[in-house]
Amino acid sequence: SKLAARLRAARKRASLSASRLALDAGLSDGVVRHIEDAGGIPSVQTVERLAAVLDISAAWLAFGPPSSRLLPPTELSEPMDSFATRLAAARTLRGLSRKALAKAAELSLTAVTGLESGQVPNIATVERLAKALKIAPGWLAFGPAAAEAQTMSVPLTLGR
Repeated sequence: SKLAARLRAARKRASLSASRLALDAGLSDGVVRHIEDAGGIPSVQTVERLAAVLDISAAWLAFGPPSSRLLPPTELSEPMDSFATRLAAARTLRGLSRKALAKAAELSLTAVTGLESGQVPNIATVERLAKALKIAPGWLAFGPAAAEAQTMSVPLTLGR
């Protein structure tokens, strides 16, 4: 996956082994290898921890360079410090019920309700929701500052 390639490139640039990165991020030993080698899909929280150790944008690590099609919703400028708050605000902005959002994102109503109640999503779920809401996944996952940092991240060469 592209996430695996971005993670591997950033880890190598930081001269860290997969085990060292996991340890420094406070994660179990096999997590980094699971993402890099098996295409594991990490939670938003895991990506934040890895990005912090690697000193890169969590939004860039999770989703790559920002898409010009999916932008942060400028109508929602007040600080929203949780994923649940951003999700509910974006859903309301788009005039969608939880049920309509669940259908558009191909998720269950239970999943959307849980996420709006504070459950931590994985990045694949964030991507589905962001696409359905037509907003930047980096903004939805990590907040306005992260979405901004995503554009400033030092691009890594993903070749071998």
